[in-house]
Amino acid sequence: MTDQRKYSPYDDDYVWPKTLYDEMRDMASIAFMIYNFGYIINCARENKETFKGIDTSFTDSKRKSITKSNVDDNNLGRSFTPSEVKKLVENNINLLQVGVGKKDFTGKALDGFYSALDKQDARARESGLERPLTLEEFDDLQQATECVYGISKDDINKRITVVFRGTNDLGKKDLETDVSIFQKEVPIPEVLREAVKGKELQWHTGFYDYLFNKTADESDDDSKTKYDQILEDLKSILAKYPGYKVYVKGHSLGAALSNITAFYFALEPDLPKPISNINFASPRVGGKDVFQAVHFLECSKKLRMIRVVNENDLITAMPATFYYHFGFQVDLYKKHWYNRKVPKPDFTYFNPNDSKWEKFKKSRTNSVLSKINLGYDHGSYISRIQKAEPYLQNTSLNDLYIEANIFEDNAAA
Repeated sequence: MTDQRKYSPYDDDYVWPKTLYDEMRDMASIAFMIYNFGYIINCARENKETFKGIDTSFTDSKRKSITKSNVDDNNLGRSFTPSEVKKLVENNINLLQVGVGKKDFTGKALDGFYSALDKQDARARESGLERPLTLEEFDDLQQATECVYGISKDDINKRITVVFRGTNDLGKKDLETDVSIFQKEVPIPEVLREAVKGKELQWHTGFYDYLFNKTADESDDDSKTKYDQILEDLKSILAKYPGYKVYVKGHSLGAALSNITAFYFALEPDLPKPISNINFASPRVGGKDVFQAVHFLECSKKLRMIRVVNENDLITAMPATFYYHFGFQVDLYKKHWYNRKVPKPDFTYFNPNDSKWEKFKKSRTNSVLSKINLGYDHGSYISRIQKAEPYLQNTSLNDLYIEANIFEDNAAA
């Protein structure tokens, strides 16, 4: 394997994660924390007189649960480390186990959450840095009508990560967003017009509108979208941490939103490139012209993208027609018939320049028929990553891009 500490295809001195396992493990753990943090905050709202460990004054205002943007440096909103999140759960477990989302704070689900937090906390202690892993922003204020996101800081890897929460019983509009599958045609950004053959980009209407509809906050300008708000929060944090890279991630609905957000982040002139998008269980989000545009951004070294997929996750095969997968795909298996101990993942790059035969071979594993199963394969991504660790340790996302020769496509263009 190429030592990414000595070489990377990108024109910077950034020390990229050495293995794909490192990136996938860290991103999955952050997603798990953000997903459950929403239940914790909601419980604090409902029990503001008895909930311990959070100043619940935000429940009486229109402030976000955590906010570090647009405030004085001497009066920053609170951030949370993994150990502090675990302490919140421990101190309020009786409240959490009777509220909405109680299934996530009992039995194996609770043990899994604690394990993920403990592993993150162990990484923090080993680094010798003070509070290197923190949740800096969390916005579920308008979750009845808007997507929920958090922003984390990682001083060990020098990255800021925007994380979208997946479909959730607290998000009243999440399901409506998932099923709004008709394509929305939007203008092609000027920088992409020579690279994309079509006239418009085709996005999944529900996912696109969740990001680009006007915010629900009446105090916002009429033109301000959720995307604008997220970008504003991100830039505020990046200003305090120069030299950090930007990651975007999510699971399921959150993965779909992360795809679109990372795409538009890659077009933002003020954000450090490349933008990295590592997502889990993502449905398809864009049409043929989006497929071409993503490939151009990857070739131009503005975007790194990987989709992590469980072998029988039906959600990842939807919508079934007129939509495309793009970037790298890592298929994770529960077990192979010929190797029941360590299932080897498959790595696939979806390239719009492939021959029709190549496209057919790559697409068959994402067909609806190939994903139909009697079990639930939309979760358990952390455990699948751990099972595949021996293989994921032998490569990196940068290695995969180098081996795919896509930068030669850019040179040819």
